Amino acid sequence: MRRLSIFAVLALLLAGCSAPSKSQDSELRIIAAAAGAAEILNEIGLSDSIVGVDERNSKASKAQVVTSGHSFNFEQVVGLAPTHVIIDSLTDSTEVRNKFKQSGLKIIELPTAEDISEIYDKYEILGKAFAKSDEAQSASNALRAKFEEFKVSNRSFRIAFLYLRGTNAIYFVGGKGSGADSLIEAVGSVD
Repeated sequence: MRRLSIFAVLALLLAGCSAPSKSQDSELRIIAAAAGAAEILNEIGLSDSIVGVDERNSKASKAQVVTSGHSFNFEQVVGLAPTHVIIDSLTDSTEVRNKFKQSGLKIIELPTAEDISEIYDKYEILGKAFAKSDEAQSASNALRAKFEEFKVSNRSFRIAFLYLRGTNAIYFVGGKGSGADSLIEAVGSVD
């Protein structure tokens, strides 16, 4: 009887040890609610881990949209059981960002890019957060190369950046310090 008990315990231990382990990526459930977050996650190989996005990221992911306009539907967010939420200073309101921070979820806050260098910072932050630093560096370098390619083409255009949206007459002219000036300069043109 004692041998049978020992055999049963060993069988259980071995069965537990042989269970397939989940990869780190399969355990991730990410809400991408910062400008450009879903696109960067796609580039570093985490597109399958995105379970929800805000409307800014809806073109870069087929994941469920968890906002209406810029407002979050917390029932949808909770229903998706995310492990991480990526936000920036434009994610809904300060109250909502604080609610995310108090939720117990892992929050990753990205800078709101007002010039090109801050876009590269987003790659670095997300690469570190998800143990994908090499992939993030490679994707960041590819983006830098694209900007250099534009500069080499010697297109010295004079550009005015206008942002016109929706039926509420939302208009912006992207001048100095808006972020548009940095983008225009990066492609070798004049704001």
